[in-house]
Amino acid sequence: MSIKVYRNTGFMGSAANLKLRINGDRIEKIKPQEVLTIQIPREQVTFGIKLFLEKKKEIIVKNGDEIDIVYKKYFHYYFWTIMSLIVILVPLLEGAFRWGTAATLVLISFAIQYVYGTYDLFVNGEQKT
Repeated sequence: MSIKVYRNTGFMGSAANLKLRINGDRIEKIKPQEVLTIQIPREQVTFGIKLFLEKKKEIIVKNGDEIDIVYKKYFHYYFWTIMSLIVILVPLLEGAFRWGTAATLVLISFAIQYVYGTYDLFVNGEQKT
């Protein structure tokens, strides 16, 4: 029994290796554009991915399923908006308020990334998350 995992994250989603999990146990990492065939212990298991500073994302998969891991397309727009705000606003502000604003924008960025995640999972072409 096995599943096939595709990481179709493109350039923007290629910064880190994702940790793959079966029934909560870490089994291996997947690199950008890599395709893995993973043996599963039962007909149906919980498959998940985990990235540093993000909640793990889990779905139920069955023997023979093909899982696509894709980068959320809107996420890079959000990322560059926050970075642009830091570059534009921080030099205009004075003293401690300057660094407080920069730190706040960075913390908001991490909080949104943690809550919404950077990746989506599709099973056999259908979104499951």
